[in-house]
Amino acid sequence: MSKSSSNGLNTAIILKVLVIILFIGMGICGYVAGDDVAFAGSIYQEIGEEWLTYTLTTIVLISGLGLMVPMFVKGMPGIIEKISMILILIFWLAVMIFREFVPGFSGMDFEGFLNWLMNLSVDMIIFFAIIQVCGKALK
Repeated sequence: MSKSSSNGLNTAIILKVLVIILFIGMGICGYVAGDDVAFAGSIYQEIGEEWLTYTLTTIVLISGLGLMVPMFVKGMPGIIEKISMILILIFWLAVMIFREFVPGFSGMDFEGFLNWLMNLSVDMIIFFAIIQVCGKALK
């Protein structure tokens, strides 16, 4: 028996709920704060167009909801969850690229490099959590 089942915790469901909260939260923050969203602000800033920012925010919010609804509504078509998972994976890859690599490395000192490395590590931890939750959509 695994540790997660012996103490009553189902870590897969907890991880899925946390990813859902992250994306629903980013979607809501996109409406409220625009390009000041903590994680996704970099991609929203690069877009520059307000209508495109709100379109992307809507997609992120609907993807989070599309991942959540099948947990409560039985008989929901599996394609909704699969599309939501793919959109979440694509969105987070875009966030990582726009946040970590688009700004470039010119003029970066050692402290800046360590800061970048820490941010990249956090992004990768979130990315692998998302792959754990959404990876089945790629199969």
